[in-house]
Amino acid sequence: MKRVTLKDLSEAIGVSQNTVSLVLRGRPGISEATREQILNKAREMGYHERQKDCNMPNVCVLTTYKNNIDSYYFGRLQNRIEYYLNKNKCTTITVNNVETYSLEAIQDL
Repeated sequence: MKRVTLKDLSEAIGVSQNTVSLVLRGRPGISEATREQILNKAREMGYHERQKDCNMPNVCVLTTYKNNIDSYYFGRLQNRIEYYLNKNKCTTITVNNVETYSLEAIQDL
């Protein structure tokens, strides 16, 4: 049996893969009617989200301007961190130059 993908769901419903992804991850910004339609179709088609190996659902990598001055070293370090997190199926987001963001903006990520 073929594994059901986001593309399969988006084509069956007629919405973008991004919309399907947002709904399946429980993110805001999608109408309740569309959300229900996607969730019902996902159940109907036998969609199963891949099991995460990571104990943390989301990991935020914060860097400062000072760290970004030496982009060769810190860029490679940041890439390795993200590589291992992604390898372990953790969702990552990176905020560079964290000093330019308010604490509230970072918490809302």
